[in-house]
Amino acid sequence: MASHASRRCSLACVMVIAITALWTSPAFCPGRHVSTSATQGLAPVWGFEPSGLSRRPGTDLSRSVGPLGLRASNDDKGFADLHRILRVQAVGSGRGSFILEMGGIKVLVNPNLEGSSIQPENAHEEFDYVFLSSEEPEFFHRPTVNKMKLTKVKFVTSQKAGQELTKMMVRNLAVLQNGPGGQCYLQGKDKAAAALGILSAPGSGQFPWEKQEQGFIFVNLETGAAVAYEAFGQFLSKGASSNKPDIPEEAYQVDFLITPNLGEAAAVCAGLAQKGAKLRGVLRLPGEGPIQEEDSNPLAALDKAMGGIEDDPEEFRSFLKEKGSPLSDIKLLMAEANGEPVDLKLD
Repeated sequence: MASHASRRCSLACVMVIAITALWTSPAFCPGRHVSTSATQGLAPVWGFEPSGLSRRPGTDLSRSVGPLGLRASNDDKGFADLHRILRVQAVGSGRGSFILEMGGIKVLVNPNLEGSSIQPENAHEEFDYVFLSSEEPEFFHRPTVNKMKLTKVKFVTSQKAGQELTKMMVRNLAVLQNGPGGQCYLQGKDKAAAALGILSAPGSGQFPWEKQEQGFIFVNLETGAAVAYEAFGQFLSKGASSNKPDIPEEAYQVDFLITPNLGEAAAVCAGLAQKGAKLRGVLRLPGEGPIQEEDSNPLAALDKAMGGIEDDPEEFRSFLKEKGSPLSDIKLLMAEANGEPVDLKLD
C-alpha cells in the first residue's frame, strides 16, 4: 500500500510540474511573446515585434513616428482624435495610483484602489494594462493586486516589481530591464488605438541612502507625445542630473512630467531645460508629505539652501516664473484623488 501511495504521490507531483510549465509557457499564452534580444534588452510584449523609436525634436504631431506606420488619414477625424487623447486621472488612495489614457490605450498605474469606485476584480476588463513602477508598498499595493484576476490582467513592471509578481499566479507579465535600455511596445484592445511604447530610464537613488527607483517614458508612437514618470519624482535622478550612458533621447523630449512632489519636479524641470527639453506641463499627483524621508537624506537641508523649494504649488509657479522661458512656459496641472480626468493638451 505504501508503495502504491508513493507512486500516486510522485505521479501527482509530475503532473503539477507539467501543468505549471504549460501554464507559464508562451505557447499557452498566445498574447505573450518573449524576446531573446540581448542587445536591446527588450521585454515580453503583446502584439508587437520590438523595434526602435524614432521621435526627434520638433516632430510634427500630425505625422506617424512609430515603427508601425499607424498614421491616421487626414479625413478620418475620429481616428485622429482617438490618437491624440492624453489624460490622467488620480484614483484610489495611493500617492502614485492613477490612470494614464494615451492614444486610446488605458493603463492603470501603481493601483491602490481603496476609496475608488473601480473594482480590482474588473481591472482586466476596464484597462488594457496594469503598470507597476516600484516594489515599494506605497506603490505596489498588494491588497489591490491580490483582488485582481491575475491570470487575465496584462502586467508591465519594473524589474523589482516583476520579481514580486512572479511569485504570484500571474499569466501575462512583461518586465522592463532597468534603464537605460528597457523598452516594450503595447497595443490596445481597440485596434484603432495608437501604439504605445514604454522606455525605462534612470530614476532616484543616485546616493547610497536613497531608495533605488526607475524612471519611465510613455510614448504615443502615432503622435510622438511623450510623458515621464518616476515614483519619487526624481526622473533621470535628482535634478535630471543622471550621466549614465545610453539614456534614450526620448527622455529629453518629454512633453509632460507626472510627479508626486513639486519640490523634486522643479529641479527636474530645470535639469531637463538645460539639456534642451521643452516641457509643456507638469501634473502633480495628490498626496501630502515628503516621498523620500528628509531625515534620512543628509543633503536635504543643503538642497533648500541651494534654491530648492517645498512641495507647494505657489512656490513651484514662482520658481518657474523666476527662471524665465522655457521654464516659465510650463503649465502646472493638479490632479484630485478620485476627481475628474485631467487633459494634457498638446496644442
